[in-house]
Amino acid sequence: MTILFLISAGLLVHTYVGYPLSLVVLRLILGDRARHRTGGDSPSITLVISAYNEESVIREKIENSLGLDYPADRITRMVVSDGSTDRTETIVREFKD
Repeated sequence: MTILFLISAGLLVHTYVGYPLSLVVLRLILGDRARHRTGGDSPSITLVISAYNEESVIREKIENSLGLDYPADRITRMVVSDGSTDRTETIVREFKD
């Protein structure tokens, strides 16, 4: 029973102390390996805006997406209207360019 207790206590100590400490040691040995740094190459992304009868808010959503702080050549915006019966598609077409 004592061995089971010691193993359980050791696992808890390792979880809260040993593992974070090992991550710090690995970072010191291997250096900072962060992939996303400010000013680095950003991945290409597609922003999908789904809309169904969004006439009252679609303009604001699109303008918000145009105001994102992301390289313009690395982002594609796609608005998908699922058979809207209002002016949603007409408003979206205003932003085609």
